[in-house]
Amino acid sequence: MDIWDGLSDSREELGIQRAPDRTDWVEVIKQIQLTQEEINAINIVADYLQASKETNQNNFNTNDDVIFDTIDRVSGSSISLNTTTGVFTLEAGKTYKLSAGIRFEHSSAVEMGFSWYNITNSIIISVPTRSATPSEGGHYSSLPVTQTILIPSVTTEVTFRCTWDGDGVEDVNAGYTWAIVEVMK
Repeated sequence: MDIWDGLSDSREELGIQRAPDRTDWVEVIKQIQLTQEEINAINIVADYLQASKETNQNNFNTNDDVIFDTIDRVSGSSISLNTTTGVFTLEAGKTYKLSAGIRFEHSSAVEMGFSWYNITNSIIISVPTRSATPSEGGHYSSLPVTQTILIPSVTTEVTFRCTWDGDGVEDVNAGYTWAIVEVMK
């Protein structure tokens, strides 16, 4: 006697059959058709906002904010972006992952640092991304990515900011600079 004896109706309903040699069980995969209500119940999309730059931002200085002027994709309502200032607003009580990549250009070799910055609490909230232009060639920086996790207890404004060595002659490039802010489940 095994655990399935007396449960033959349940076995069939679950799509499970006895192996021909009756020593083990074989699972039979059935095609399951879901109703629209069932699909909606499992098709949960987390809140996120993806932004980029359509225009260059010239003469960048330390403490200047990157102005993400375009919302590329958005889902949900817990994240918003002011495309005039580049400030993201995050609802309280959620866990956010903030990611950004930046590319800038300069007429000679230079290094700059960029970080996520919590405007509400006036504090840097990520490790600075150090980016440099080469000493030869087109003088475009690499495209490093900066990420951080934030769990605000109040509605919070954040931005991606130049946190060191911006001297007013660098330009942040459109088309390469991006940010993704998402709610983590």
